[in-house]
Amino acid sequence: MVSQTDSKVQAPEKGDTVVHANEIYHPVWGQMDNYAAGREKRKQLLLMLCQNECDRLEVWAHPVSKEPMPVRPKLTPEKWIEHARIAFSVDPRIAFALASRFPTNVSLKTEITQLVQSNVLDIREIPEALPYFVTPKAVDENSALLQQLPHWAACSITVALEFLTPQYKGHPRVMAYVLRVLESYPPDHVTFYMPQLVQSLRYDEGRLEGYLLRATKKSDIFAHILIWHLQGEEPEEGQEAEEKVCPSQCSLFPESMLELALMFGSNTVHWLGKVAGLWARGGLLGVESQQI
Repeated sequence: MVSQTDSKVQAPEKGDTVVHANEIYHPVWGQMDNYAAGREKRKQLLLMLCQNECDRLEVWAHPVSKEPMPVRPKLTPEKWIEHARIAFSVDPRIAFALASRFPTNVSLKTEITQLVQSNVLDIREIPEALPYFVTPKAVDENSALLQQLPHWAACSITVALEFLTPQYKGHPRVMAYVLRVLESYPPDHVTFYMPQLVQSLRYDEGRLEGYLLRATKKSDIFAHILIWHLQGEEPEEGQEAEEKVCPSQCSLFPESMLELALMFGSNTVHWLGKVAGLWARGGLLGVESQQI
């Protein structure tokens, strides 16, 4: 016998839908306040995505076809906003995928940005949400949303490298997140991105330099590839010194490079001597080249 105080009385299953007294839950679409209206909105979203995928595959299969493509009704900004809200309510990842499929849709991106910033505490485990609140504008304003970065799931290396660009101005919270992401990968996996890391030294204030030195102590391969890329920064004839990688305040040359030399022996010392001399001749060092 079911107690009268039981607040949730389960009705018989109808198809793939389970109806409760206090809520209506769909095993795929989740909980809906109004099942009939919610189901119809989700159906429209799914139909729109299927139609778009059919059109994409048709163009891919017949790129030079002269037959006209079927004309689809143009969605209004209000409809795109509704699709964004429905997708986000089912799973935020669907909303992010929706924005990736339609990257030029301003209404869609604006609505997803608002949804992310309004629910930032609930999506910390989704790295795809980062571009919607870690922005150059947020850095300029020192937004309180950046305080969530220490708790955010690690993103891919490629996304982290984007935060090393000048528009993020080496913000301490952003840099701390980037370094945490880089530290989460073995140094040998990061070597593929060494050109970007070396170029990022242009705007570094010592944080990235510290990571590079720590990584060299863990991996001989990382250390030697770093040296080769640094040597490859030798300016061409007539190139201005200020166009090279490290600013004058960067201490990676030659003092910190002595640490690499002590670890890898005479062959590495020879390479480091050439690189240190290169940077000294370029006038980027505040001191004269020291003989290694």
